[in-house]
Amino acid sequence: MDTFTMYGVIFFGGIILFMAINSIVEFYKNEKQPMIKIDAVLVIKSTIKHSRDFNSYQLTFETNSKERLVFNVNSGNFSIYAEGDKGTLTYQGSRFISFRRAED
Repeated sequence: MDTFTMYGVIFFGGIILFMAINSIVEFYKNEKQPMIKIDAVLVIKSTIKHSRDFNSYQLTFETNSKERLVFNVNSGNFSIYAEGDKGTLTYQGSRFISFRRAED
């Protein structure tokens, strides 16, 4: 293996290791947070295109006190809500748990 290839493997291995450690730290940080239920409105749905085959999704909610909370969600959660939906948001730290639309 030449030096350039070796450095490439070390570099990308380091990135993967960093991402794994970061995910584990975030998981435990969220686990220590209380689960919060709050009235909110879905104000922004965002799709972030990373590559031709990979997107990530975000939902931005606004609480009655005008605080905005942004959550990364999977495509299933992203697709079932519409901007303007009002209801009860449940979250734990930076983790989206659920959003239950209000009965009008």
